[in-house]
Amino acid sequence: MTPRGALLAFALLGAVAAGPARGQEHLRWFGAEAQGPVEIQARELSASSTAEGQRVDARGDVVLTWRGYRLTSDQVSYDHQTGLAEAEGRVTLEDRDKNVLTCRHLTIDVATEQGTVDDGSLLIAREGYRVWGKRLQKTGSETYRVEDGGFTACDGTWPSWKVNATRVDVALEGYLTSRNAVFWVEGVPVVYTPYLLFPVKRQRQSGFLLPKLGYSSRDGSLLVTRYYWAFADSADLVARLEYRSRKGWTEVGELRYVLAEGHEGTAEVSHLSDRSDGSERYTVKMDHDSRFDDVDRLRLRVDYLGDTNYLKDFGDTIDDRGKERLESYLLGTRDIDAGTVFGFADYFQALRERQGEVLQTLPAVGIEGRETPFVGALAWDPTVRLTRFFRKTGTDGERLQVWPGLAWEASAGGVGLGLRGGYRQQLYQTDGDLIAHGAARAQATATTTVARDFGPLVHTVEPTVSLAWDDRGQGGTPPVFDAADVFAARMDLGLRVESRLLRRSDLSELASVDVGRSLGLNRVRPDGLADAWGPWTVRFLATPREQMKLRAEGEFDPRLRDPWVLGSLTGEDKDTRGDRIFAGYHHLADQAAYLDAGVELAVTPTLSLQYRHRRDVRAERMLEEGIGIHLSHPCWEVLTTFSRNYRADEDRVERRYLVAVQIKGLGKLGTLRGVVP
Repeated sequence: MTPRGALLAFALLGAVAAGPARGQEHLRWFGAEAQGPVEIQARELSASSTAEGQRVDARGDVVLTWRGYRLTSDQVSYDHQTGLAEAEGRVTLEDRDKNVLTCRHLTIDVATEQGTVDDGSLLIAREGYRVWGKRLQKTGSETYRVEDGGFTACDGTWPSWKVNATRVDVALEGYLTSRNAVFWVEGVPVVYTPYLLFPVKRQRQSGFLLPKLGYSSRDGSLLVTRYYWAFADSADLVARLEYRSRKGWTEVGELRYVLAEGHEGTAEVSHLSDRSDGSERYTVKMDHDSRFDDVDRLRLRVDYLGDTNYLKDFGDTIDDRGKERLESYLLGTRDIDAGTVFGFADYFQALRERQGEVLQTLPAVGIEGRETPFVGALAWDPTVRLTRFFRKTGTDGERLQVWPGLAWEASAGGVGLGLRGGYRQQLYQTDGDLIAHGAARAQATATTTVARDFGPLVHTVEPTVSLAWDDRGQGGTPPVFDAADVFAARMDLGLRVESRLLRRSDLSELASVDVGRSLGLNRVRPDGLADAWGPWTVRFLATPREQMKLRAEGEFDPRLRDPWVLGSLTGEDKDTRGDRIFAGYHHLADQAAYLDAGVELAVTPTLSLQYRHRRDVRAERMLEEGIGIHLSHPCWEVLTTFSRNYRADEDRVERRYLVAVQIKGLGKLGTLRGVVP
């Protein structure tokens, strides 16, 4: 026996001798540098010398650990010279990423991390795949080869779906490939393929997403296929093909990207060769947001249609189909002490009117002032805007707005007082003419708060009185581009009362009522004040509990035939199980009144139902109706929807059906994790 073997045997004998007192033995020593420290624990340990070196035999609750691996078994033999460990019995091997290999017999080289397994099963922790086979080889630190086995992403001994194959290769940072594969569903063989590829990467992976099937009474059968391409850590692309039997093929590209920290966005382009009329139809969408630091920001949004009837034909909701304009804009801002410096360009695409008559803002630059301390209790807010208005038909030109203002706030006897005033000067350049118009404006407010305790509740009442005055001003007659170009003499007295009910524990709002009305003092007639009063404005908000919200708001004028000028009443309630119910009634005098209500029910942990109905109350006509059935399982999901949509332009109802299947391990987009330096 060599001196080193004698020392090893002596250490083992010492551990064995101490064994009965401790119940479990512990032996630790350092092997070759390539394999690092190896530690063995067992109820029984013995050592022997061989021609090749030293051998350790362990029995009973054996635990062998090295370099992030943990091997447990009934019996382990370890050759210190070769680094080979042979385990028998209830064998479990867990690696540094929590992947677990179970079998009856295992031989593994602790240095190369290669080994062979008989009748084994591998659980890939993060991805949820389970791989099994009669013979399993660990060919590297993160690679495996399986013979006469299969795999699934389902839990349990009877998976809903599985793949059996003569050979399966697994690369944890790549793909799972199988040969001579048969796809089984609920114990029934469904599809055979000589080669099958599944992604098992820890991060995002490229591959085909599961298709969607549907039918529309207007567009015919629908098939949606998608390919997900994760071509960079900070970007990915979804290529989508949509086939409608009565329209043809639509090609869609959806891009997500992160250029650097704080600079990210999405872009989408679609194209349709419409077989119904031979037209070429396309859409372009983009949304980019850049935050350079805490004060600078750039936002770009593009929403453009190559065919102005596209939304009318393909819009999913009545809101989409009823849009009259689409907006694209570019906005850049910088925050400074005096306010926000901005540059803004706005473009509207007309969907229902002549494009040449639409007024565009190309561009507007200036500073939006904020109240900044000036002298004592005085504050000032300098606002300057230079705007260029453009359109092919009608008046266009440039407008310079200079709105310097002063503000003063104080309190006396529990009453808060505020004064604000300024001068609005505007210069116009249209058709070579220079027009100037300016007017003064002022406002005074007084408000106070009264509070009273009612046990766990606090009730507050906050009345406010305001007086606003605007001068007609002097100068030339300005063109009217927007509401800022209206100069009219007015003096309005505003009366407003807000009442709130608060929870005493945290002063959170339980309910509030806000009622107000204005009196036009310069519109008072000699025979009374009837025509001088404006409509009542009413707002009510209640949150009886965290997940329940009730809201009502509107304008009420008792002098009109239909006194509710506009109104909205909505309510929503949720529970912790996932149930949700909501309803809303919306009213616009002499124009529209519709009901919007729905419910979402978690019938069982695996079955949920959704229903939504929108109805035109005046015309007594259904606008939209949808039913959704969501069936979930630990390893698959099925979403089935049925909807009816009223198309006003065709005066008929379109019916749609859609079925989407999601299998665990397939079909979900990952999160962008990387950042381009």
